[in-house]
Amino acid sequence: MSLAAPLPHRDLNEADYRPKAGRTPKPKELAELQKQRERDGLERLLSIFGECIVRADPAAALQLVVTKPSSAEENEAFDAMNGALASCLVSGQKLEFSKGALRGTIAMNLYRLARAPRVQAKAAQAK
Repeated sequence: MSLAAPLPHRDLNEADYRPKAGRTPKPKELAELQKQRERDGLERLLSIFGECIVRADPAAALQLVVTKPSSAEENEAFDAMNGALASCLVSGQKLEFSKGALRGTIAMNLYRLARAPRVQAKAAQAK
């Protein structure tokens, strides 16, 4: 995984969260746009977090995704990933999500990194 190219993650386009031009938005519409921006931002952060976890400990990530959800083995696999989880959080950052969402982003990023183009060792270290 260390030689996998950096993965693209969804970029947020602020224009997507503004009301349509030429009319006055209602408060409900503004609130919906703000909620959608927050959801999309969290989705992006979770994806980046998942990539970091898989790069930090690909073996533990694989061990997690082959366990049965909500099993003792899954709990053990999550416990084994504590170091990777902690190392991928930015100081002061707070993320809230379910175990299922975390498992899903780890599985998705494990797959994406396995399929990602490979880069030279020096180029991978520069990232």
